[in-house]
Amino acid sequence: MKWIKTRNWIKKRIVVILGMELILLTVFCYAIGTETTAYNRKIAFDAKKVAFTMRDAVVPVKDTVKETKTVIEAQEDQSLTEGKTIVFADRYLGNPYVLGGRDIETGVDCAGFVNYVFTHGPAGKHWKSMNVGGLYHEIGGKSVRVDKMKPGDIIFFGSGLSHVAIYAGNGQIVHAMDEANGICRTKLFRSNGSTYSGKKIVDVRRVL
Repeated sequence: MKWIKTRNWIKKRIVVILGMELILLTVFCYAIGTETTAYNRKIAFDAKKVAFTMRDAVVPVKDTVKETKTVIEAQEDQSLTEGKTIVFADRYLGNPYVLGGRDIETGVDCAGFVNYVFTHGPAGKHWKSMNVGGLYHEIGGKSVRVDKMKPGDIIFFGSGLSHVAIYAGNGQIVHAMDEANGICRTKLFRSNGSTYSGKKIVDVRRVL
């Protein structure tokens, strides 16, 4: 009988211990679940913050394409005008040089040629000056370095502004050179580094 009582007491203790362990396990699981939920919420919040930050940093594709298209079109228009200006100038290769001349067919000088190309050609300028000094002060534009020249840039030579030509690209100029050569293309520089005439380049103007 004593043994039976002891066995029953042990069973009751086991039940109590198991019950307490079950309660502790339940509390532990709840705590873990709560912490996990909070952690997951933090991750979700951080992810939203990152997504928001990245969204702010990214330029909308539509705006980027529009801006790029505008820049490209402007560059294409400019390049097209530069190319057409040189093509227009080349039409008169071989025409005569006449100091003070005003007619492109019967003869013009260097300033008259530059004036004609830019006022009657694709550039559509409205310059009045027919001498080198007058052109220098009238045409405006911006000065550029010799090593940055592009077709259509206007080059002024000589300390007293004695000559003007149009840069045609590939190291060449197109200009009304003199009575012997008329309107022609010339290599801008000699092999020794000096200009074709030995005159110093005073300024290079970009007007296109």
